Amino acid sequence: ERLSPEERDEARAQLLLARYGVVARELAQGDWATMRHTLLRMEYGGEVVRGYFVAGLSGEQYALADALADLDAPSRRAEPHVLVNMIDPANLWGRIFALSRLDGSRVSAPRLPQNWLVFRQGRPRLLAEGYGRELTPLAGWEDVDLPGVIAALQSLMERPILQRPVRRLEITTWNCGPVRGSAVFEPLVAAGFSADGSKLSWD
Repeated sequence: ERLSPEERDEARAQLLLARYGVVARELAQGDWATMRHTLLRMEYGGEVVRGYFVAGLSGEQYALADALADLDAPSRRAEPHVLVNMIDPANLWGRIFALSRLDGSRVSAPRLPQNWLVFRQGRPRLLAEGYGRELTPLAGWEDVDLPGVIAALQSLMERPILQRPVRRLEITTWNCGPVRGSAVFEPLVAAGFSADGSKLSWD
């Protein structure tokens, strides 16, 4: 059966809440007035909570109770590094939230399938462009991130061969400079990358 306009609006709100946990104007991707009316109706029904939960999102926000529990949970230093594609619909970095380099300058990262972000504790630590050829540490980077970032990048090669985006990883630049001679060159070699001229490769 065809959905009524109200049912369709609620299904869309449920989809965004399931994806992000928190919905605000920037995430509505369209008619915020209609979405807000639907979310208010859901709030009156006890399905969502209204408030101001996430810095960087404008105006009132609507959240699932489970998402609020996750936001309040203390971060753990030992959380794993996670590789996320730039075009993943759940990725808000580079679209809603800006990416910054170590020096605070903005990074414009095209939303292309060959670009990835490596996250820890929900924050991007590294931008890998061109299937990992260009690595840029981001504002949240700490030296302790390097082993986890290396493991996250190497995990691409653990996929079945038909599901790998590339046959091997090749790294040519680190933080806008050549990877050879950078502070990460020796740790990458120690992790199994092979030096090949000015680049490093993992096969």
